[in-house]
Amino acid sequence: MLRVALLVPDGFATFSFAPLAAFEAANLVLGERFYDVHVTSVAGGRVANSFGMEVDTECVEDSVFDTLLVGSPPDVHPPSQQLLSFLRGAPTNTRRVASICIGAFILGRSRIARRPPGDDPLDVRRRAPAPISQGNSGG
Repeated sequence: MLRVALLVPDGFATFSFAPLAAFEAANLVLGERFYDVHVTSVAGGRVANSFGMEVDTECVEDSVFDTLLVGSPPDVHPPSQQLLSFLRGAPTNTRRVASICIGAFILGRSRIARRPPGDDPLDVRRRAPAPISQGNSGG
């Protein structure tokens, strides 16, 4: 059995649960529980999503997982230091670490992606092109 964890940050977007449907479908097709899916957080306990609904989670540090999926917040904002600290050690006890949507920015901030020093992945405003005004279509 492969153990999969969805690691949800505080204020996570509800669509973070959507990829879990693939594991559910695989289990149904196989006729057995091949993927053992867990919803986790850094501290465990109840975690509120982006509109305030709370979800019970397991403490991610209490188990070892084959796959760790980092859930997505609804917007780009700095993750907690506790979450970053956990993620920095995750590759040593997790076979694969992936993210859902803009959860990739959390992985980037944790330096799992080994970005150059000073290259802050959350600084998307600096990288983004200027918005197109109504009077300028850019073309």
